[in-house]
Amino acid sequence: MIETTFMPTARCYAPEVKSTQNVSQPSDVYGFGIVLLELLTRKSTEHLPGGPKPIDLVKLVDSVKSKERAAKVFDADLLKYLTIKEDMVKVLQIGIKCVSKSVRKRPKISEVVKLLEDIAKMNTESHVPFEKKLVFIEDVIPTFDLEEMLRASAEVLGKGTFGTCYKKKLENGNTIVVKRLRDVRVTFKEFQQHVEVIGSMRHKNIADLRAYYFSRDKKLLVYDYYDQGSLFAALHGNARRFLDWGTRMKIVVDAARGIAYIHRQDGQKLVHGNIKSLNIFISDKKQGTVSDVGLAKL
Repeated sequence: MIETTFMPTARCYAPEVKSTQNVSQPSDVYGFGIVLLELLTRKSTEHLPGGPKPIDLVKLVDSVKSKERAAKVFDADLLKYLTIKEDMVKVLQIGIKCVSKSVRKRPKISEVVKLLEDIAKMNTESHVPFEKKLVFIEDVIPTFDLEEMLRASAEVLGKGTFGTCYKKKLENGNTIVVKRLRDVRVTFKEFQQHVEVIGSMRHKNIADLRAYYFSRDKKLLVYDYYDQGSLFAALHGNARRFLDWGTRMKIVVDAARGIAYIHRQDGQKLVHGNIKSLNIFISDKKQGTVSDVGLAKL
């Protein structure tokens, strides 16, 4: 067992303790801040027999002004796991607040507890359950897995408000659309509940959600591929084509029916949130099909 002698001059003590020899709740918060920094950097403020020289952790992190520079102070072993980097930055920010020279600027330990619990909760709810699993909607028969889907060659179909769509041709010959969402702020449970509502909808004028995937760094939705493209592409794209009046009316009537169906779901509380011609696709039968349902709430 390694024994260390802690004196008021040690780097784990708050500045006011070194000068007054008096401890307080704020000085406890300072000490805990040092613990957080030690946890993140794997560097010690104390000299251990046979170990490296002690480090002034406050000075070490004082120069950190951005997420990019924060990586320079983290334990290299932790940096191997990219999915926790965001959490590490958040904990670093808490630690920096705790070791503020100003007693008044330090948070109370109850506030620190709440911040850390929120980070731990997000990690538990949003990272573990679907780290390696593609989840198919209940009545969909799986014909491929996550590895095959990610391995398939991808063609960018477009970048929209909520993410980027890719066309992927699978080994079995089928073609799917994979939408990679960005800026998703909900927890795993909230994501799962909302996606299950979307996935349960079955209407000829709604693009069926086939599967989804959730991890810390990727949120994916899988849909059928419509080779006729979107209404926007038909009207304005490089490969735009003539749509007679009858076809145009059929497409918009179909789309209106699809939107009306959406509005009747989830106790008449569900909204699409991003109605535009880019999100109305044309089927082989010239039917209008509404896609990207409900993504605004993610």
